[in-house]
Amino acid sequence: MAVHRAPTGPLAKGRGVTTGTARAFGEPTSEGSARPYDVDDVIDSIVDGVALVDATGKVIRMNAAHVRMFGFGPAPEYRRHISELAADWEVRDHEGRPVGLEERPVGRALRGEVVRDVESHARRLDGEQTWIVSQSAFPVTDENGIVTMAVVITRDLTDLRRAEAEAEETQARLSFLAEATRILAGSLDFETTLAQVARLTIPQFADWASLDVVEDDGSVRQLVVAHHDPGRVELARELRRRYPIDLDAPYGLANVLRTGLPELYPSIPQEMLDEATTRNPELREVIEDLGLTSALMVPLRARDQVLGALTLVYAESGRRYDQRDLELAESLGQRAGVAIDNSRLYRDRDHIAKTLQAALLPARLPTISGVEWAVRYVPFGEGHDVGGDFYDVFGTGEDTWAAMIGDVCGKGADAAAVMGIARFTVRALAQYERRPSAILAGLSQAILEQAPSDRFATACYARLTVRPGRVRVTLSLGGHPCPVVMRADGSVKAVGRPGTLLGLFPDPVLSDDVVDLQPGEAIVFYTDGIERHARESGEDILTRLLQRTTGLDAEGIAQRVMDEVMSEPVRIRGDDVALLVFRVLP
Repeated sequence: MAVHRAPTGPLAKGRGVTTGTARAFGEPTSEGSARPYDVDDVIDSIVDGVALVDATGKVIRMNAAHVRMFGFGPAPEYRRHISELAADWEVRDHEGRPVGLEERPVGRALRGEVVRDVESHARRLDGEQTWIVSQSAFPVTDENGIVTMAVVITRDLTDLRRAEAEAEETQARLSFLAEATRILAGSLDFETTLAQVARLTIPQFADWASLDVVEDDGSVRQLVVAHHDPGRVELARELRRRYPIDLDAPYGLANVLRTGLPELYPSIPQEMLDEATTRNPELREVIEDLGLTSALMVPLRARDQVLGALTLVYAESGRRYDQRDLELAESLGQRAGVAIDNSRLYRDRDHIAKTLQAALLPARLPTISGVEWAVRYVPFGEGHDVGGDFYDVFGTGEDTWAAMIGDVCGKGADAAAVMGIARFTVRALAQYERRPSAILAGLSQAILEQAPSDRFATACYARLTVRPGRVRVTLSLGGHPCPVVMRADGSVKAVGRPGTLLGLFPDPVLSDDVVDLQPGEAIVFYTDGIERHARESGEDILTRLLQRTTGLDAEGIAQRVMDEVMSEPVRIRGDDVALLVFRVLP
């Protein structure tokens, strides 16, 4: 009987081997004789496990790697039927289904089938060993094609698959943190973003997730509970309402909030559940029904303060948390804590900015006999930025009133400083100076002397003198858009000369212009928030809009203009809009 050999070996090609004996292999020498190699030496030199099984299913040979891999004793101990050796092992395919002996590579090879690279999970029934293996099996036949033996090659993939699983898990964790960070950085509304992040943990990292935040008064508020079943979410909320947390408890959420230290429970201690439910049999029944298996809690910290806590729980999945899970949760908790802190800082800055903004604008506006007027002001930009537009209306004498509107370059604290200078300087100058141009010149000098060097402003100051049947408006412009007059016949015209920007030059070019308003006529002052972001110039837009407001009162005119402007958010985004309308009563 001859051995049929191929250049790279019959097993490498996957063909059945025809042989009558497997005692020795040989290759021709220069003299034509054969130099034998011992089969035992050849097989034992292979790093993968090799087993030879005869046609009856009895193992006739295992190499050292195979014995070591599966923990069998040396020959003759392993020379038993494969069913006996397999009795101590459970084999499942890659989808977790049990695989019987007949369907394993060795059984298939004994039926004459060539089997390649079948991966399976092998576990000793006593739990001492678990392997992930890849097996190939090849039938050996005689000259008549009858299977006389099967060669089974087993490769241990345990370390490789574990390394791949750890890499995939690490990548999943990094991807999760990246997505959570993106969500947290996407908005200053921390309640909405934290709720999104809590739901993001389900089901990859938790069956249950909850976030609690510490309020300014020290109370604890459950911000969100997440679970794939909405009914269970409502149950959890109801439990919190009926059984509030004990802030003095020595463990759990209360302890994390109090100490800022995380807690990890790979298995939830029964004594903890007993202590928590001693006085509430109904609560014990509900918790037992939830089937909680493992939990962890981490603080949400920022600037050495505990702002809340994140709780993750495994229940119906039966999974368990470990130290790596705790590290992931702590990283998430740090990001969430920063998000809460940033949101609250923004809220505080926004409150300060709005308070300052209100202080820089008139709290109450006067009533002018014979004249009706309306104002509109819409700041744009971030909430903590003080807007640069300002206005004021105040009395300067009997039947004489001052109206001012302006725009400071930039936003924020420096702009607020210039707004303060503008408002109080103009009010002070108006006590002894009548000419609008002189008042604006004094304002320009004050900005030069008192404001930051890179700040300037535009302004329009008007003196309104009310007489029976008419109002005389004397105005001066310091680099500001010209106001628009609406005549009783429906015509619209810009008035005044622009003049020089205020706060840039020692001697600004300013002029005084006079316009008289008859009953039913109006004058409209505005800032360049309308002009800057419109497709046409502000004058053209106002001309077009105001021509459609003939017959409206001051409030109607102001509202119509703002409705048109606010319907074009893309055009005006990024700049404030201020509008003053004065109309002589019919």
